[in-house]
Amino acid sequence: MSNAKWRRLFTCFGEISPGVFISEWKHIDSNHVTVHERLPTQNDIGVAGRYFRDGPFQPYEFKWIEWIYFPTKYFDKSYRRTITQDLSAIVQSLDKCGGVDFEQDAEGLRLYGYKH
Repeated sequence: MSNAKWRRLFTCFGEISPGVFISEWKHIDSNHVTVHERLPTQNDIGVAGRYFRDGPFQPYEFKWIEWIYFPTKYFDKSYRRTITQDLSAIVQSLDKCGGVDFEQDAEGLRLYGYKH
C-alpha cells in the first residue's frame, strides 16, 4: 500500500476517540513483529507525510508496513492479564476511509499493506 493510503488511514484513525488499541506490526524487510499500545496520531506523522517521526513509532516510510494486526484478545505479559478489545471503532474507520485491504474474524482484524 502506498504512503498516501497509509497516511489517509492514520488520519482516519486520528478521529477515533483515544484509547488503548494493542496492535502487532510486521514490516516487509523483517520477520520481527512490533507491538504498539496505541494508534498513530497526526502528531506521529512526519512533515513530508510519508513516514513516522521519531517517537513511539520508529521513523520509517509507511510503505514498509506489510500488515497491522489488532487482536480481539491480547495477553499482556508484563501485567499478566488478558486485554479484550472492541474493534468496532477501527472497522467503522476502515469503512469510512475505504481502499484498505483487511480481513476480520473472531480472533481479530488484519490490515494489509502487501498480501502474499
